[in-house]
Amino acid sequence: MPKEKSRCHPALRLWATAWKSCLDERAYAALSFRWRWLGGVLILILIVAAGRLLLRGPKPDKSLRDLQARGELKVCMDASYPPFEWIPEGAPADHLIGLDVDLAGAIAARLGVTETLVNVGWDGLYDSLLVGKCDAVISALPYDPTRTEEAAFSISYLNAGPVLLVRAGETAVAGPKDLAGRTLAVTWGSAGDVEASALQRKVHDLAVRRLPEPVEVLDALRAGEVDAALTDHLIALQAVYASDGLAVVGEPLTDDLYVIAVRRHEDSLLAAINGALVALRDDGTLDALKESWFSRK
Repeated sequence: MPKEKSRCHPALRLWATAWKSCLDERAYAALSFRWRWLGGVLILILIVAAGRLLLRGPKPDKSLRDLQARGELKVCMDASYPPFEWIPEGAPADHLIGLDVDLAGAIAARLGVTETLVNVGWDGLYDSLLVGKCDAVISALPYDPTRTEEAAFSISYLNAGPVLLVRAGETAVAGPKDLAGRTLAVTWGSAGDVEASALQRKVHDLAVRRLPEPVEVLDALRAGEVDAALTDHLIALQAVYASDGLAVVGEPLTDDLYVIAVRRHEDSLLAAINGALVALRDDGTLDALKESWFSRK
């Protein structure tokens, strides 16, 4: 009668030989069961541990809590761009004024902290933010999709895209479609110039008068030489708030959004800044700041 082949695992047989004993089928089955049972228990422990990590989620964001505990919102800005931020002639180096300066103060007040301004050259704004020299950048900063891997951006507090300007009281031009058969003034090479070329392909019989400087565009409109002008929103705001007899028609034709930057993943701080911007917009503070600073000569 042929000898039945043992089902003992080779490693187990070696182990048994070392101890001068042989495992019969019943002992092997019992041992094999124990190992399978221990393996199942270990797998269960790993599953439970992984589940707890998933339920716990990512590390809580403490950016807003830490900032409020410190009692200070540090803001980087390039103080060379009036009316947003600049240092008046003869003033100390730390005496910054402008729309963004006041906006930083208003946001800090909403967060229950004080603001500290950090004057940084334009090219160093993002680097200063990332290394922790400041908590936010408020500096007439356009939204930049190429920076979203390192920074997060707030909602816009100003759209600097090109807008239509008409003489105050003019009702015939309420939007681009009303420019048919009319003359539109723009500055050579500006965003308004690019948009005017696009409008000529859409609006019948639209004539475009291109002038070298923005002031010439505004003068031509005031003098009645053209029916409307298409200018940078910032130039338009300065003209309107200066009681220059001109009025903005509608919203910017294209977007150039000014935003606030914070470090990526600082979600609680970003949410607080967005909440402050919404509140400042709704209570009229943002409009008041624009009128205050854009009306200055």
